[in-house]
Amino acid sequence: MFKKILVFLVAVLCVESNALAAAGGKAGSKDMYGEINVRHNTNNAVGNKYAGIRGELSFLNWTNTYKDKDGIKLGTDDFSFKPLIGLSVFGGFRPIDKWRADVELGYIGTYHESETENYTLYPTEKTFFDMVVYNLSVNGYYEFYKGFYAGVGTGVAIVKTSIDHSYYQKQTSTDVSPMGALMVGWSARVDDKVDFDVRYRMALFHGGEVEIANVKTEEGLITDISLSAGIRYNF
Repeated sequence: MFKKILVFLVAVLCVESNALAAAGGKAGSKDMYGEINVRHNTNNAVGNKYAGIRGELSFLNWTNTYKDKDGIKLGTDDFSFKPLIGLSVFGGFRPIDKWRADVELGYIGTYHESETENYTLYPTEKTFFDMVVYNLSVNGYYEFYKGFYAGVGTGVAIVKTSIDHSYYQKQTSTDVSPMGALMVGWSARVDDKVDFDVRYRMALFHGGEVEIANVKTEEGLITDISLSAGIRYNF
């Protein structure tokens, strides 16, 4: 009886081994002895390196404060959920189980606004406001349940601000600000090397300052709420 059971188990193992071999690289690979080494969740292996790209839709919120040359406040303008389209690239590795860390270089986007003043006795005046935002950050993620993850990031935001006016020379400033971010997202396996990724991020950083015609514009604290989607290639 024992011999029959042993023969049956050997036959089942042979069938399963043949099925794994037919599945190819997604199921496993043969070692030097010709046996199958099953690889589960290959993309999450400790030490695994990866790189990726994502498209991003950001909504920026901030307040412009205007001051004269003596620092006296002249007024403010509130900007709420201004949409920007951006792109970022990243690369990293998995230092320990369920954790990954990467460096991200991003172009958050460009915001443009123009304002026209019409006067009865004077020519029309136009003012153009442009803000371009980039970021460089180090991020850490913890994957807690079936592809869902949470993360934090820290780095710098680079804000380039320019103001142009009909009667004054265009003024531009580039400012670097500390940046912090909280993130949640979800990853789904596409194949043995590629993951599809969606992410929500809320980031905080300071804007820049630029002065034109003796009026200084201060952008203050900027809140960046973004949704992004991309792919992650695992080496």
